[in-house]
Amino acid sequence: MAKAKKNYRELTDEDLRKELDDRVKGLYKLRFQKVTDVVENPAAFRQHRHEIARIKTEMRSRELAREAAGRPAEKATSSASNKIEGSAAQNQDRK
Repeated sequence: MAKAKKNYRELTDEDLRKELDDRVKGLYKLRFQKVTDVVENPAAFRQHRHEIARIKTEMRSRELAREAAGRPAEKATSSASNKIEGSAAQNQDRK
């Protein structure tokens, strides 16, 4: 049976950051597992990527709402996602 989608609108900004870090780390672990061993659930890659996109979308919509309300938007980045995105950019440069 499929898991119910998590409603990220109900989470606080801090909880969203934690959830994003968890998902990015989980995706990293899956990639590492793929290289070293057999992945039991190949669809987990896609699930993690989709969840990361949902979280980032919610974070961006909150940022835009803050800007529209006249408050400066705080930069909401996670260290884990920056590391992953940075390594992806380095891999593109190597090609």
